[in-house]
Amino acid sequence: DRIIRDGLFQELGPIAPNETVQYALDIPFAQLGISPDQHGVYTLGVQALGDNPFGTRETAGRARSFVPLIPNDSPSVGVATIWPFRADIIRRPDGEYENREELIDDISEGGRLRTMLDIARTSGNTPISLLADPALLDALLRIANDNAEQPGPSNPPGESPTTSDGTGSGSPEPPTEEQSAAMGFLDEFTALAKEHTLWVEGYGGPDLTTLAGDYDGTRMLRTIDRTTGATLQMLGLAAKRAYFPSGDLDVETLDEIGPKTTTFVTNEQVRRWEAADGPVGTVRSDDSRARVVVTYGDLLEGAPAPGPTDTALQVRQRLLAETALVSLRAQEEAQSSAPSVAVLVNDDWDPGTDPTQADFFAAYDAPWVRPTNLDAELVEGPSRGAKHLRVARLNERQVDPPLPESLARSADRIRGRGVIMWAITRRDPRILNFYDQSASLTMSEQWRPDPDIAQEIADRTIAGLDRQIGSVTIAAPE
Repeated sequence: DRIIRDGLFQELGPIAPNETVQYALDIPFAQLGISPDQHGVYTLGVQALGDNPFGTRETAGRARSFVPLIPNDSPSVGVATIWPFRADIIRRPDGEYENREELIDDISEGGRLRTMLDIARTSGNTPISLLADPALLDALLRIANDNAEQPGPSNPPGESPTTSDGTGSGSPEPPTEEQSAAMGFLDEFTALAKEHTLWVEGYGGPDLTTLAGDYDGTRMLRTIDRTTGATLQMLGLAAKRAYFPSGDLDVETLDEIGPKTTTFVTNEQVRRWEAADGPVGTVRSDDSRARVVVTYGDLLEGAPAPGPTDTALQVRQRLLAETALVSLRAQEEAQSSAPSVAVLVNDDWDPGTDPTQADFFAAYDAPWVRPTNLDAELVEGPSRGAKHLRVARLNERQVDPPLPESLARSADRIRGRGVIMWAITRRDPRILNFYDQSASLTMSEQWRPDPDIAQEIADRTIAGLDRQIGSVTIAAPE
């Protein structure tokens, strides 16, 4: 019921178009008509009424959100939050990035990745985890250093590099806006990553379902490991390996990945999972089983309409609401502690305008919320009594199949020819790393919706390598 008693609402006066007026409401709990011991999650809203230019009263705006009511002694719920930094990386055979402008927009003020980083940096002492695709970090590093092009032959021993005018002298040019944006973002990201837990995918987010299937991807997997490690080393970062499969799960593939890589899945990709089961589970098929971390995607749906439902503020309130229900259920079952939940923020999440004002990490100050990371959960394993999980079959119209084996074979050809180029160029590590990256990007899951584009780029890369290798001649006595 609407509360419109005098003293409990504010009169804001005339508001001009595009004008913003601050207001605050202070409603005594007794006015809500809720008993203090009626614990649960409630929907509370605010409504703004006003006269239009014609003098007619109408609703000018409204918003709703979840607000928990929970006893102070309710069991605490561990919350592990993972902030992703990934993007599509489309690199041409010459090394330039097809979507360079889009990447710069993402890391610039108001961009998706910039906003994500700004919120993550407000975590303070709250433990969080960062997830990154090394291909994104490498792309930004190349843009910042202005060396995105394909590496050429190295200088002969003892010869100094020259400037662009060939004189060998001159002062370096000041960085461009793109370079400054890329380096600034990288500096802030790496500083935050060194303070918290960092997870990384293989370079480019490879489609391991294809590489671990009938096609023998052993050499490609070694290549992906090599270029992933090289990128982390360049940035001075240490990280744990993770795999985030998209679409339908292949349990046999997940089983073959091994314990050194942690597989993260969403609660939509598995059946029989409930928040009360905790974040670590075992997914089974007829012949295989694999340990997975289940991330609770429902929390990202935010609060009820009308208005934006998944802003930083609404997701914060949904997080508080869902953990409150987990806590209350544990209390009803006389459990001394409640299970934890893992939250993986969506790659394309739009937290709204000025999201840092939402004070997202205030949620972790609630008495029933216990900020944590996944290390302890992974050591402990599935909770006692947790059900074995099964693969959920997603809507075929919304799920793209794994990459074709023909693309894996093309990636392998790039890998092999790259090793030859490395061998005949005095084992220049830049050459090996560049073609390792090209092979890895060929196998990126980003190409699942349109593998033909990846095949076209791969074919052009192979053709260029063949031309270079084919031009090599050997002079020797008969």
